[in-house]
Amino acid sequence: MKYILVFAAFLITVTSFSQDRSIKFETDKSFQELLKKAKSEKKLIFIDAYTTWCGPCKWMAKNMFTKNEIADYYNLNFINAKFDMEKGEGIELAKKYEVFCYPNLLFIDGDGKLIHRSAGAAQEIADYINLGETAKDPKKSFSALMDSYDKKHKDPEFLSSFINAISTTCLPYEKYVNDYFSMQKEEDLISELNWEMIDQHLNSYDNREFKYLLANISKFEELYSKEAVHAKIENILMTSAQNLIYSKDFSKEKMKAFMDEVNAMSFEFKEKVMFSIKMMDLEKAGDMDALFEFALKDGEKYMEGDQINGISWSIYENSDNKTHLTTAAQWMEKLTNTETGRTWQNMDTHAALLLKLKEKQKAKEVATAAIELAKVTGISAEDYKATEELLKEINKLK
Repeated sequence: MKYILVFAAFLITVTSFSQDRSIKFETDKSFQELLKKAKSEKKLIFIDAYTTWCGPCKWMAKNMFTKNEIADYYNLNFINAKFDMEKGEGIELAKKYEVFCYPNLLFIDGDGKLIHRSAGAAQEIADYINLGETAKDPKKSFSALMDSYDKKHKDPEFLSSFINAISTTCLPYEKYVNDYFSMQKEEDLISELNWEMIDQHLNSYDNREFKYLLANISKFEELYSKEAVHAKIENILMTSAQNLIYSKDFSKEKMKAFMDEVNAMSFEFKEKVMFSIKMMDLEKAGDMDALFEFALKDGEKYMEGDQINGISWSIYENSDNKTHLTTAAQWMEKLTNTETGRTWQNMDTHAALLLKLKEKQKAKEVATAAIELAKVTGISAEDYKATEELLKEINKLK
């Protein structure tokens, strides 16, 4: 019996250990000390470049760097470090290695040369292992592609791979996309490889490629699905509108000219796109009443999912108009009664609107259900704390 108990205790200890491994970051070393260690051990330095306000950075640190497979792999293969890019040495490192978004994952050798990089918080263990393996491969790493660019930039296949790699870094790469398409004949733009390039990397409407896509929309739909083609066209136009709205030289005249151009285009879902662009224009103007009136008029016809939640939350925060609040609450109730729309975030918005409408009992039920849903779907207590605070406010209603 004693043997069994001791053995059981041993298993518990091992199991506990195996579940708690994480990447060991060298937080007590300066960058120069890391370089020396990397050179001595002939390893690359893996740097988690983060900021304190970056949500995906926190999620990745909590949910991915603590995975056994990822921890074991990185602890074995790299010198691991993390730097806040807005403090101390991180400020200079961000400039030196052109860190433009977060999280940014950098692989640097003992001489300080950037070997490989990527941006964003992937959700699969394999993505992090593959990232490390690519960093170690002298033929596939980002630096290898950069070193080959001058010799191979006129090779469409190489340029395609190069663009796919640089697109994951947050570095500007529009020039390379333009270079790629300049080598393609117009009649070849419909090929599978060129559709992949259009779908993944074309973000502007004012070019030959977009015009060809629009002029041959039925052919693209037949080959690559109506849903995918429509989504890409909408994405290009919305991205173009957003870039215009937030450009330094924005003007109402330029915005009107752009909207006139879109309105003159011929595609079946143009009204939906024009609705979204008009919403962006009204939000830019800061005319919230006009924005809400416009949204309430046709919103249910053109909006879905996150768009409905977004405008409904904006109504909650910025309007005391009962019609606005009531309509938004009805939208959210309908949305949360769907399989895909029943999320903690949507239910939280619904409860907030009901609070403002002073519908205590219903608001209490929705907020309570939102908290329970957050718990069972793995939402962190820190995230749904706001819903708990909302519930407290609801309970204060008389």
